[in-house]
Amino acid sequence: MTKWDILFEDLLWSFKRPRFYHKRCSTMILKILRHFHFLDKNILFTTFLQTTYKKVSELIPQMNDYMKFLQSCQSKPSFAFPTQIKYLRLFINNLVSLQKKCINSTMSSFNKLPGNIPLEIRNHIVGFIALAPTRF
Repeated sequence: MTKWDILFEDLLWSFKRPRFYHKRCSTMILKILRHFHFLDKNILFTTFLQTTYKKVSELIPQMNDYMKFLQSCQSKPSFAFPTQIKYLRLFINNLVSLQKKCINSTMSSFNKLPGNIPLEIRNHIVGFIALAPTRF
C-alpha cells in the first residue's frame, strides 16, 4: 500500500461516518493542511479540495459567530470557557490558512498560463482545476 492509498482510505473513512464529524473535523483540517502539497498535485483530489474549500468558506463565519457568543457568555460567572475559546481560535486560524492555501494554489495555476490569452478563456481553463472560484 502506498502513502496515497493510506491517505485516501483515511480521508474516506472520516467522511463516511457522520457521527464522528464534529470530533474529526479539526483533525481532518490539520491532516489536509499537512498533506496539502501532495493533494494539490493529484488531479483525483481536485473535487475533494474544491468541496473542502466551499465548506470551509461556509464554516468560518459560523465559527466566528460562535466565538462571539462564547466571548459574550464568558463575562457571566457561571460560564467559563477559556480553553474552548483558545482551541476555537486555533481552529479558525487553521480554516483560514486552508482557505489561503487554496486561493494561492488557484492563483499559481492561473499565472502558469501565457499572458496573451483573454481573461474569460483563462478563467474557463483554470476553472476545471481551481480549488477556489475563478471569478476575477
